[in-house]
Amino acid sequence: MSNFVRCTVRDVSPPSYGYSVVDDRRGILGLCYVLGADLRLPRRSDLGYKNLVVAREAVGGKRLEPRGAFNDHARWGACQVGAAADFVRREDLARGDGDLALFGAPGCFTWRGNLLGKSVGSIRRADAALKDMEEAAAAREFDKHGHMGLAVTSGRYFSGEVHYVAGAPHSGEGRGKVHFFGRDGDGELRPERAAEGEEFGAGFGYSLATLDANGDTSSDLAVGAPFRDGGKTGRGGAVHLYLSRRGRLRLDRAVRIAGADRESQFGLSLASLGDLNRDGFADFAAGAPYEDGGRGAVYVFLGGPSGLRAHGPTPDGAAFLKAEEVADQVIRARDLSSSVSVLPPRLSGLGVSLAGGGMDADGNGYPDLLAGAYGSGDLRDGAAVLLRARPIIDISTYVDDSQLRGIDPGSSGCPDDEEAEEACFGFKACFSVDREVSERGLGLKFEIEAEPGKPVSRVWLRLINGGGPDDSREKRVEESIRLRNGRGGRREQHCTPVVGYVSTHADLQTPVQFAMRYSLIQEEPRIEYDRGSGRELPDIDDYPILNQAQAKKTFQVRLCFITSQHKNDIVLIVVFALRDLRLFHP
Repeated sequence: MSNFVRCTVRDVSPPSYGYSVVDDRRGILGLCYVLGADLRLPRRSDLGYKNLVVAREAVGGKRLEPRGAFNDHARWGACQVGAAADFVRREDLARGDGDLALFGAPGCFTWRGNLLGKSVGSIRRADAALKDMEEAAAAREFDKHGHMGLAVTSGRYFSGEVHYVAGAPHSGEGRGKVHFFGRDGDGELRPERAAEGEEFGAGFGYSLATLDANGDTSSDLAVGAPFRDGGKTGRGGAVHLYLSRRGRLRLDRAVRIAGADRESQFGLSLASLGDLNRDGFADFAAGAPYEDGGRGAVYVFLGGPSGLRAHGPTPDGAAFLKAEEVADQVIRARDLSSSVSVLPPRLSGLGVSLAGGGMDADGNGYPDLLAGAYGSGDLRDGAAVLLRARPIIDISTYVDDSQLRGIDPGSSGCPDDEEAEEACFGFKACFSVDREVSERGLGLKFEIEAEPGKPVSRVWLRLINGGGPDDSREKRVEESIRLRNGRGGRREQHCTPVVGYVSTHADLQTPVQFAMRYSLIQEEPRIEYDRGSGRELPDIDDYPILNQAQAKKTFQVRLCFITSQHKNDIVLIVVFALRDLRLFHP
């Protein structure tokens, strides 16, 4: 059963449950509670070292003896244990670790910071990256006021060995660092290497997320730099995605993504999402809490062979990718407020914090995402928004151009419409779904448009099977398709014949763009919620969504003249480029 950690960075010990303060003044050491899967404190008899993480026990063991070091900000007195916390994955645990959690302590040793590893549910002393003032001062790579521990994570980044990672966004002369720690034979943490930021004041290392974005089974690392100033570009905030190659993380290059707004603080929070669309590549989310005038937004990025499904790695010195162009979904607070009645109309700061890691809150087999919003109208304490992933129906789509035999622009008609006055060509838009159709059936809507974005197209379209009058000359046509249980089910192909007509005087030197889209015909889920009513959330399994990697595509038709002994033939060349829609609904 899953455990959760709740931390407060200002407490010395809890005010109840039989504890008492042992210092003569109150420090900001930090305190973390380990909660059960129901987010409740364990029973009174279970409290103590098994359910609390305090700086004293972390470095001194079980005995709570007053020490001056815990009142001294140059030592342990301002550690703020719990500024960041994360569980180590079970498959990455060493023998005897139990449930191992990592805790960031950015205030230790004159805010050099620290990383603590503690087996929760035991009274074992925690492992600390820095154990005393002398060690901290001697370690030149840990700068004063570097704030190491504002973000923590772990993974197998180098040759399958487990490393613990801590971000130090103010280290490295202000450019920020990310430190990697291994464990020696005695289980002690040892610093091994560090990634350094590129720009002063960008906050590189403020947030971290571990995932396998490129699907090679080795851990990749996303690093947030939310305070990056894009200068004349008007952009702000950034995320650096470091990818593994041949089992080792490449720290010399990364996929770099820039936020849309200068003040957005894009990358202030990061969360791995598991595999949303089940394509074998892990996905992640990035928060931009001050985008859109402070309303906030959450960006969802799908993984792919080169890191991002929408783009490959950027070479050294290359420009940053634009977040809104390579994101597979953008969830904006403004849209949530207007579509979800339970949320206040002025939801703001969405994305200030994120929690994912493959969490499946509703148990439907798809990972969900929890997003924090610090400002929520009449809710003074802010709000946490659970974004639930819909079940995904895999769909395969393609264009069947096997009936094309060449087109003579000087002639009229084609095999699919021999009486047409214009030159024409025919093709079929086909699909199949990888899911058994339920008793109530499955409705899909097919749409295709010639030259989207242009008021007048050089090509107009007609559906052969009931596509409207022959003289309509519409650039966009659509059809509703109903799959029923027992017919039109899993893996069966369905094709829609389409005829395209070309004007005699049309410019045929440039390709003709087409946009093709399949969507489900269904009502969208609505949440009608009264506080305290106890009404359950709608079953999201009743509202699936198509896998957008295939559900929406654009392609182009290039009409080329080829000289032959008899006539000029026109050959249809189809090139696909992916475009995508939203993946899940709150």
